[in-house]
Amino acid sequence: MYTIFSCPKEFTSLFGIIQRNAINSWLNLNPTPNIILFGIEDDKIKKEFDNPKITFLPIKDFNEYKTPYINKIFEAAMLYSPTDTLCYVNSDIILFDDFFSTIKNLQKKKNYFGVGGR
Repeated sequence: MYTIFSCPKEFTSLFGIIQRNAINSWLNLNPTPNIILFGIEDDKIKKEFDNPKITFLPIKDFNEYKTPYINKIFEAAMLYSPTDTLCYVNSDIILFDDFFSTIKNLQKKKNYFGVGGR
């Protein structure tokens, strides 16, 4: 198994639709990953999705512009993930079923760090 984690923005306007589509694509992956969504106001994010595969965590460390510190997000994901394989994915990225085969190929390596691009 593996965990996808992300920091979605507010689910408003067109960007809200894009994020919903992306996160729903993650929920439709086979096998379904564990998902951790971080938010400053995690109650608003919880309203968007009602799924036991999604964990909602508050962002506690951010700057004066409400931008989260990415190192703190990664640390929290490592702490709360039920799996050893973690994937940070921007909340507007739609994933397809070939994503898991890529994860499986990486997991065959002893030590790995994968990076993808659009």
